[in-house]
Amino acid sequence: MRGSWLGLNWSHRNGHMYRSILESIAYEYQGYLATLKQLIPGLHFTHVNVVGGGAKSELFNSIKADVMNVPYTTLNNSDTATVATAVIAGYGVGFYPDIADTMNRMVYPHSTVAPNPHHITNYQSYADCYHMLVEKLTPIYKAMDEGRGTFGHSHRVRSDS
Repeated sequence: MRGSWLGLNWSHRNGHMYRSILESIAYEYQGYLATLKQLIPGLHFTHVNVVGGGAKSELFNSIKADVMNVPYTTLNNSDTATVATAVIAGYGVGFYPDIADTMNRMVYPHSTVAPNPHHITNYQSYADCYHMLVEKLTPIYKAMDEGRGTFGHSHRVRSDS
């Protein structure tokens, strides 16, 4: 996938660019959620437990909650993979009697960002535009790749004369 900034003008600053990247990621997540809902009719999410580096940004969590219209909950420990591996190992040697109970005591909700009703409709129109643009730009990006080498670098023409 390639990226484009459409509608960019001289009034946009670094903060606008940064926020647009966060919003585009949220629009991608919304697309994934829409696909899940198509594949599993009646699917409803009450919240998302967010982990990893992006979980540390209240702005990013707020944008994702607004775009997807689902509360985003951070956990007291966002490195759940390491904790889970240790708990499984502890269970394997008999140190922990129950994996689920142990995980629930070690990793639990920290804070939740609820969707802002005033932002949901606005973001929905931008998300619709984003998904339309991705679809429309895909053939253009493919055409740009025609005649290009690995990683999109132009072939160099070598002359033996």
